[in-house]
Amino acid sequence: MTVRHLSAEENKLLTVLERLPFPEEEKKNWMETIHNSGLNEELIKEIRAKIPGLPKSEPDKELLRARHIRDLNELMRRWRLSLNLRHAGKR
Repeated sequence: MTVRHLSAEENKLLTVLERLPFPEEEKKNWMETIHNSGLNEELIKEIRAKIPGLPKSEPDKELLRARHIRDLNELMRRWRLSLNLRHAGKR
């Protein structure tokens, strides 16, 4: 079995996913997918679709929750950019 190298964005995304209150089974499936085959557009769309349904935190933790969501979106954007840059170099 070949061990897949994770990009910096994928590693950071795994950390942020751990911190957000997504259902454990979904998180586990997403994380396995990232480890086994890498991040992809379908997975990004699935994760983004679940963000509005995240439960609200206590008022004192809401800012932290919002920061994690922002980080998640930023990492997905950076992953797309790095993917496009890699493909642009092959043209």
